Amino acid sequence: MRSSDIRCWSGLTTSGGCHYQFVYGRTVADVKCRGEDVGRHQVAGGRAWVYKRYATRDDGALFKMQYGARWQRLGLWADAEPVAPWEWRRERSGGS
Repeated sequence: MRSSDIRCWSGLTTSGGCHYQFVYGRTVADVKCRGEDVGRHQVAGGRAWVYKRYATRDDGALFKMQYGARWQRLGLWADAEPVAPWEWRRERSGGS
């Protein structure tokens, strides 16, 4: 989580379930705080990017939230030419 999310959610009890370990040891999980989906909160605020390759649950709603954040130029969408995290990593590693 980014520092803005930590401030937003600090001091609150969270619950969630780990689905699997992703590449590079990252954990894929659903996390809720006060009954609100933290991932949805991040996407709606422009602080997270929906990864099409792995989006499986409620995809339509997540993509609509992402579109709304992009249209409002929130968070990462404020950049004139945002680069998807997976593209950034690929470029940095020299992969194609």
